[in-house]
Amino acid sequence: MVDLVNGGGTVVSSFGDRDFRDAVVAAFPRLSGDIEPDEGCHFTMTCLASEVMAAVSSENEGRALAVFEFLDGLLQRKDLTSEIPNAVAISFVESGVLKQTQLGRRLLEFMPSRISSLLAANLNQ
Repeated sequence: MVDLVNGGGTVVSSFGDRDFRDAVVAAFPRLSGDIEPDEGCHFTMTCLASEVMAAVSSENEGRALAVFEFLDGLLQRKDLTSEIPNAVAISFVESGVLKQTQLGRRLLEFMPSRISSLLAANLNQ
C-alpha cells in the first residue's frame, strides 16, 4: 500500500504498482519469473496479457478466465490508483487479436464489463 495525502491533508492508502505486482505473483505464481520487481504496472499487465494469449494458444479457457476474474476483482477496489485501470486499457489484451480465434471470441463474450469497457475506451481515443 502507498500512503498518499489527499486535498484535505488526510493520509489515505492506495493500491499501487507494487501492490499490483505482488497480487499478480500471488495469484499467478508461474508469472513470478517474468515480472521484474522494478517495473511498473504496465509491464505487469503485459505479463497478464501474455498469460491470456498463452491460454488461448493452448485452448485453456479456464486459464484465461482466471485472469479476467482476477482483474475484475482488482478493478472493484476503492483504493486502486488510476494507473492500474489505465494499464488495463493500454497494456492488456487487444480485442482484435482475441477475435482471430474461436476461443478468443468466446472469451470476449465472457469478459467482465469492467475490463471490456476499459479496452473499448482505449479504442475510442
